[in-house]
Amino acid sequence: MALYNYSPTFTLYLINMEKPIIRIAIADDHSLVRGAIVSLINSIDFGCQFIFEAGDGLELLNKIDRSLIQPDVCLIDISMPNMDGYETMLQLHKKYP
Repeated sequence: MALYNYSPTFTLYLINMEKPIIRIAIADDHSLVRGAIVSLINSIDFGCQFIFEAGDGLELLNKIDRSLIQPDVCLIDISMPNMDGYETMLQLHKKYP
């Protein structure tokens, strides 16, 4: 079998031929809220996978920068310490247009 240099999204689609997996990152300073959202979405078969969680926007940006796999969707709380949701979205838009 030949190995090809596919993008991570295409590789995930090849592994799961039924539907592509949507990679999600979540940032919220309340761990109970994060856990509830992750549990809710994981309990329903949406074809989603949470790749990481963060307690604030700065932590989210650091995790995205260090990760080889980028999220397709970021769920971000507006009011967080260190870096709020608005600033996080501005930074995400600058780094990953």
